[in-house]
Amino acid sequence: MKIKGRIYIRDKYSSLIDKAISPDNIPSIKRYIDDEGLEISVDSSSIGSLLLTLDDLLINIKVTMDIYNILDTKI
Repeated sequence: MKIKGRIYIRDKYSSLIDKAISPDNIPSIKRYIDDEGLEISVDSSSIGSLLLTLDDLLINIKVTMDIYNILDTKI
C-alpha cells in the first residue's frame, strides 16, 4: 500500500525554506516551488513512517521560519 502526505506553505520565505530543508531530502520526498509557496509531497509504505517524516519536516520548517522571522525583525 502506498500512502501520500502533502504540506503546502505560503510564506514570503518559501524559496529559502526549500533550500534550508533540501539536505533532509530522501527519494520519497518531492518539493515544488510555485509563485505562491512551497509544496512538499511525501510517499511512504506505512502510516508510521509517513507521520515520522512529516513530523521531522514540520519541525525543520518551523525552526527555519522562526529564524527568518527573527532576522526579518532585526534588519
